[in-house]
Amino acid sequence: MAGTSLAEQLKKLAVPQTSILVHSKKRASLLFDPKEAADIGRARFYEIGLSGFEKLKNIYPRLAEFEKSLFDETSLHLERAVEDQQANDKLDKLINRFLILLSPYLNLDPAHKALEWLICRFHIHQYNIDSIMALMMPYYDTNIFARMVQLLPLDRKGGKWIWMQPLKKEGIPMSKIFLLSRASSDTSFFKFICNLPLQGTQVHGEESVRLTTLFAFYCTTVIGVLHQTPQVSEVQVSHLLPSLIAGLTSCHLDFAASAFMILGYLVTKIHLTAGIFSELFYKVCKSDQSSLRCEATLALVVMSQSQGGHFPSLLPSFLHLATSPWFLPALAQLACEGVVVYPLVAAMVTDCLTADDATLQEFVSQLLAELAFNNDDARELLKLFAIKPLINSEWYRDILHQLEKSYPEAFDETVKTHSKLLKLMPDYSARNQLFQKLNHPQWPVRLEAIRHLKSHTKLLEEQWVQETLLTRLADEKKQVLVEALDLVSHLSPAQSNDRLVSLIARCWHKLKLHSLAPEALSCLLTSEVQPDPTLVLLLILPFLLPSDGRDVEVTTVTQILECPAVRESGLLKSLHEELGDEVMKSKSISGKVFKFIQERLDSMDLDNVLAAGKLLESHGTVYQLMTLLMSAVVLPSKVSSDNIAPLLEGLAVYNSSSMISSDIHEDLNEETVGSIVSSCREGKLPFQGSMYVFKQVMRKIKYSFSEKSSIFDVKEPRVALTINILKLAIQMKMSKNKYIRKKYSSYCEKMFEKCCETPESQIHLLSNVALGCPEIAA
Repeated sequence: MAGTSLAEQLKKLAVPQTSILVHSKKRASLLFDPKEAADIGRARFYEIGLSGFEKLKNIYPRLAEFEKSLFDETSLHLERAVEDQQANDKLDKLINRFLILLSPYLNLDPAHKALEWLICRFHIHQYNIDSIMALMMPYYDTNIFARMVQLLPLDRKGGKWIWMQPLKKEGIPMSKIFLLSRASSDTSFFKFICNLPLQGTQVHGEESVRLTTLFAFYCTTVIGVLHQTPQVSEVQVSHLLPSLIAGLTSCHLDFAASAFMILGYLVTKIHLTAGIFSELFYKVCKSDQSSLRCEATLALVVMSQSQGGHFPSLLPSFLHLATSPWFLPALAQLACEGVVVYPLVAAMVTDCLTADDATLQEFVSQLLAELAFNNDDARELLKLFAIKPLINSEWYRDILHQLEKSYPEAFDETVKTHSKLLKLMPDYSARNQLFQKLNHPQWPVRLEAIRHLKSHTKLLEEQWVQETLLTRLADEKKQVLVEALDLVSHLSPAQSNDRLVSLIARCWHKLKLHSLAPEALSCLLTSEVQPDPTLVLLLILPFLLPSDGRDVEVTTVTQILECPAVRESGLLKSLHEELGDEVMKSKSISGKVFKFIQERLDSMDLDNVLAAGKLLESHGTVYQLMTLLMSAVVLPSKVSSDNIAPLLEGLAVYNSSSMISSDIHEDLNEETVGSIVSSCREGKLPFQGSMYVFKQVMRKIKYSFSEKSSIFDVKEPRVALTINILKLAIQMKMSKNKYIRKKYSSYCEKMFEKCCETPESQIHLLSNVALGCPEIAA
């Protein structure tokens, strides 16, 4: 009979069954009440099962292989109880295969109909309990699970599923807590769960993508068991490893993802033996899931973190990673996201130093260049190189130089405790001496060090040299600054531009540095990263408004405007042409510049001026004054609440400053602008700045109030704007400074005369101001 098909065997069966199907008033059924099922004929059950089977074939064509066996019409006459053991074994395998293929669709009605036929004809609820459990377990929390459990003979003495008897009795699905509790305490059940994905992928093959529910059940249950178990046993690990290893190398996305998640949790619960750890690590490295590169890398990182710095040799794994183009970008991405990748890097470096393999060395070089470590990790990394030095290795020396450049502080700390590194880097002492000289407290030593750099420009390629040279742009000694400016072109423009702006501002405040401003400005304007023209104009404007009687200031203006880079720069070029050579030598230059600014710069954008002023305000009060003056000049001729609001905010801040001063009892004009600007060197804010803004604003508003109504329409933009300006002026009129009170009293009177034709309209205007300004009304 071995060579005869199962279908032919079924045809030969026409003998009544024995004790299994003794006539009863009840029949086991998934779809019907037991009493109702007893009255349904076998042919009707076959029709039900076949209808479900036909629909299942349309969903999953592979199920068609059972058309000539389990769902063949000849199976109507099968009497399983009288079959021999060999025939029943074949039938069991066939049923088991069908149930595994059916698993993804268990929740569908056609699947229930097909199962109804198998229960009726093949008594799978009695013969194939384990196969049914494999089918049903991923759906443990569904009603169909509860219904199927009620059909199973679970009360057999010694049966391995007897623990489900309470579920059968209550007719309810299994809870998650019940499931995890059993899987944690019953290693055979845990093994059963771990084997489910192996059985599923073996039968489904390339179609295992359909097993989403099974993989999700496997993942959540195993992790739940690991979480719930205080101490994971070796038996549990041995049951888990086959499916875990299969998942790590699986070509099926969900299975692989599940394995990564389980592995990540497993290594936090138990310290794996060296052999198992190495095997799992290698499997992760060889994962073939392109969409899970970051997850695979994260799994490697978590595994490394779990070892506490004690690693077995992972050389085969690292050699594989060294030739995997996906690994380094994935690791760098994790590092950028804040994941601590150092333990994995440390393991790589350790094996690299031990193996002395050229491929791995090149990869480690790329790795260390790509990743950034904090000072603590950098220090530990350097210790690894100190513990296992490669005496005659050029790669080793290059790596040390690379680490020295990237982590100078950590390198210096490591050298103090591992002096052997110095013997492997003969040029380190010279570099250290240069660093000490560049930061020496005596300025002649600093000067000598910078001159050394000028004759050894190759050193300027090193990051620590560039960073140190940037600090020298803040030096107090003019001689040092002169030499440092000659090397600015070797520095990063993004960093050097900020230092140059600070230096130029400092040059204005300190007359002894005044002559450096033209050269610093030239460096700034010739930078690869061009600075904002508005910022540059605000930056040098104090220089262009010198006070009378100071030749050094006039000389600096001349040098600034004669600078080739300045003469090619838009507005500054126009200013140079306007002034001419004769005016350049005159002490009245500040008046000429001030006139030029008022007449020629009104096309500039107010927002740009305010933004540039914000960047410069930390460099002294003079730039607050310059921002106000320039803002008033570039204020649009059509003033509105929108375009003037930022200026009024800045004006309010200016007026409320404790540094506002009236030391100079003169109005701001072409004759006095130089001396007023110079007063900012003492950290003061001349009140004339805000007064100038008030006058410029009122000149452009041009609004007249009548006395016809005592309540003005404050929603009308010009009315609201005028009232807001008047509020600010009246607040200054109440200043504790007598001179400021006097000047603003005069200003308010003129404002009333301009806006109000009669005393009545003035009273009406003041009433509106008081209504919106309680402190004035008080």
